[in-house]
Amino acid sequence: MIDRYPVAQCVPEINLDDPDTWPIPGTVWQHTNGNVYRVYLFTNVQPERQDRYPTTIVYQNVENRTMYSRKLVDWERSMTLLALDKWPVGWHKPPSGVDDV
Repeated sequence: MIDRYPVAQCVPEINLDDPDTWPIPGTVWQHTNGNVYRVYLFTNVQPERQDRYPTTIVYQNVENRTMYSRKLVDWERSMTLLALDKWPVGWHKPPSGVDDV
């Protein structure tokens, strides 16, 4: 768990046309209500049908293991990144000397 650096500032804004900006499966996020979730996968990733079949993100509550999904474009509205295993390409690393995991 990251508690000394606002890791959310390292996350690029989600761009549906650039999967490198999407949350990474396995990362842990906290909802504004305090619940904590782990990202699993994405569905409906075909760019030509977003109007009818929007890309969704599938995630699980780490406490009670309930699975959820929501539109990917809505993810950043209420989720904050808490932890990740490594810094992805394109994300801004924290200042040197700050633990990233």
